[in-house]
Amino acid sequence: MTTTASSSFNDKHVEHRFGYEMATYASDDWKVNDKLNMAYGLRLSAMLLVGPGTFSTYDAAGNTIGSQQYKSGELVQHYLNLEPRFSVSYLLNEQQSIKASYNRNTQNIHLLTNSTSASPTDLYVMSSKNIKPEIADQFSTGYFRNFKDNLYEFSAEVYYKNLQNQIDYKDAAQLLVNQDVESQLVYGVGRAYGVELFLKKNMAVLMAGWVIPGLKPNANLMRSTQENTFLQRRTVPMMYLLSVSISSMKSGLSPVISFMEQEGLSLIQRENT
Repeated sequence: MTTTASSSFNDKHVEHRFGYEMATYASDDWKVNDKLNMAYGLRLSAMLLVGPGTFSTYDAAGNTIGSQQYKSGELVQHYLNLEPRFSVSYLLNEQQSIKASYNRNTQNIHLLTNSTSASPTDLYVMSSKNIKPEIADQFSTGYFRNFKDNLYEFSAEVYYKNLQNQIDYKDAAQLLVNQDVESQLVYGVGRAYGVELFLKKNMAVLMAGWVIPGLKPNANLMRSTQENTFLQRRTVPMMYLLSVSISSMKSGLSPVISFMEQEGLSLIQRENT
């Protein structure tokens, strides 16, 4: 940046944050019989936030209630989470099956985005003394069927997510170049639910390909723990997806054409409980 004698600017520095994220996972597939299959596993994830830097804690109003200086490599905060996964499928006949699953996922790196800002201004923050790992428990069940000697494939799935430690920002929050950006956040629990319909056609005339129209109603609600309100965010009432992929058997090339139409708003709406 070039400046002149009459120019001025505010040099504002935000401390860097350092952390380590580690995970280990074990799983197993069990074929109970010719019709029943199970898959289960367990993931252990760990997050370590370390210095150097000054780390503050805040009350629900965003006021600083304490600060502490940490040396390089000194442990500031750590989190350890178990993430179980389980799925079961039952073959009704050669063309039909039903499936159900449960899985838990934790997230230690969080995206802070402001709808009034462009995407380059989005911020990523790690779990800290104030920000806990986000946890999602998802339950889903579905029906699957093939038609006309596997020429067509159809599935319908419903899902429900229970969300913990969700993060959002306060009204008129200042997220950019803010050392105390965590004071601008609110935390709560949430839920998401929806249905997914999938239709696939396999084509084999010297080439193989498929076409997928999709339908995905979805709702995502978050209840703030600081305010007894629901924040309806990133709601996607309807989404249409058309995708065509053609794979050449000889050359191995796979050109893909995709089209997506989405209806809905990305605004936050407050609803009284």
